[in-house]
Amino acid sequence: MRHHLLICLLPFLLYCQSSLAQDFDEINNEAFKERDNKNYQKALELCTQALGKKINARSFIIRADCRYELGDYRAAIDDFESALTYYSEYYSENKEKAGIYYMMGRSKHELGRYGAAISDYNSALTYNYEEPGFVYWNRGACYYETGKYKDADDDYIKAIGKISASADLSTLYSNRGDCQAMLGDYETAFTYYDRSISYNAKNYNPYWQRGHYKSQKYKYEEALADFNKAIDIIKEAATPANNNDLAVLYRNKALMHKSLKQYDEALVAINKSAATDPNMAKTYRVRAEIYQAMKKYDKAKAEYENAITLQTDKKIKANIYLDRSMMEWNLLDYKSCLEDLNRAILQDPANGMFNWHRSMLYGYKKNYPAAIKENNAALELYKSDSSSTASLLWLRASHKDNSGDYNGAVEDYKAYLKYYPKSYSGYYELGRLFKLKLKNNDLANANFSKATDLAENANDTSKLCYISLLKGDKEAAFKKMMEHIEANKSDDYQYKWELHNMTCLFAMAGNAPKAFEFLDKSLKAGFDDYLHLVNDRDLISLMKLPQWKTILTKYKVPVPKN
Repeated sequence: MRHHLLICLLPFLLYCQSSLAQDFDEINNEAFKERDNKNYQKALELCTQALGKKINARSFIIRADCRYELGDYRAAIDDFESALTYYSEYYSENKEKAGIYYMMGRSKHELGRYGAAISDYNSALTYNYEEPGFVYWNRGACYYETGKYKDADDDYIKAIGKISASADLSTLYSNRGDCQAMLGDYETAFTYYDRSISYNAKNYNPYWQRGHYKSQKYKYEEALADFNKAIDIIKEAATPANNNDLAVLYRNKALMHKSLKQYDEALVAINKSAATDPNMAKTYRVRAEIYQAMKKYDKAKAEYENAITLQTDKKIKANIYLDRSMMEWNLLDYKSCLEDLNRAILQDPANGMFNWHRSMLYGYKKNYPAAIKENNAALELYKSDSSSTASLLWLRASHKDNSGDYNGAVEDYKAYLKYYPKSYSGYYELGRLFKLKLKNNDLANANFSKATDLAENANDTSKLCYISLLKGDKEAAFKKMMEHIEANKSDDYQYKWELHNMTCLFAMAGNAPKAFEFLDKSLKAGFDDYLHLVNDRDLISLMKLPQWKTILTKYKVPVPKN
């Protein structure tokens, strides 16, 4: 997306003081003409020559103006400040100060010094800058960049009241739409984008922005229409300077098709993005995601590598490694997954998410000491984040449970419940530990009772069935789960998961034939969370039987690669 571009530079109206020495001011006059003719380097050299004859505010102003146009904003600021220092020695009135402050604000604005720029824009208004609409416009842009969207919108309203050109009004209303969207009022934002288009139908930004926020509201078809319109406008204009925007819009279009599961169309769009600009890392990352959705994993892996190669930001590069590692572990390629997680940590060692995932992976590989070590490293990095701390305590509890440290697992689950005292899953895990591992039925039943009350309030039928089974009421568990499966037949996702849950219940109850029957049903229904499947503790008894390998081969479930 594009936001709040600055307005074209307005020329200064500078006046000579005939009472000053003619020689340096004649050079200033010549510099002024060169600047107006956009011969900025020549004008700059003349100003430096004039300053060699006499330090004066006018030379500093013209030179600052040229340096701004040449993109040397820091040097421009220095010259504007010098102009203010020597201002009263050259000018007898304050009318030029408005322009100095405005352009000094513009220079700071370009450098991202938004607070300082706002202060200079305020001074420009105090000295009655001759085009106040542009001051409000630019000050509004600074407020926007600092997250002060209401203040930004107020300034855009003031700018609209001072500016009459249709193209400018189109951009200002588009900017107002951005402010309202950032304030959470999408419907008002959409009306401003419509208004923007009414002033200039060739302005592609409001289509782009409206499409973006439509996608945020999951209105993918409408977003797609807006992106297509923006693309058509850019292609019709055929301006090379807009190629970057065109590439981004094709990428956005690809993402909409992907969200709609129109993968062939998504691939066409992302290929156009890459053809328009072949050096944008994000494009290859999106193409990797599309290939992944199409289950073309080798191609996805190669596209991730292209994105990694082009990405220069280490933190973003680390996240691309993480994305690829998640694809790899879903394919049970633990070896490649670990390699990518290691690369991610080398790029961004302060991001605890990578240690977190490496802890999970070591757990899948049954290397519990390493899993706990990584977990502790993540806990240290997330120590100020209570939600993440709680989740990591849960993960460490599961590692300790699997490694035989049952008392340690109990302590971690209890610590987790201090963060989430209404977690029925937490009480279930404690009940399960006490029942199956520590053989303490009293504590098991106490925790199952608490879990039951909370699960009933949450209407979690599946969890209630697990609790019933562990409490010894098999008949109730199977009956209730069968009813739950029937009730979810119309929901493909939920249906396959409930079939998987029934598989687990029968396996836990020691009924292998029925467990394999429902395992077949769940896989036939599309259950494809293979990572969960092959690491499901409830299915350990099935994994020891020959039918396990037979049914996994039947449905082409990948074999873990350590």
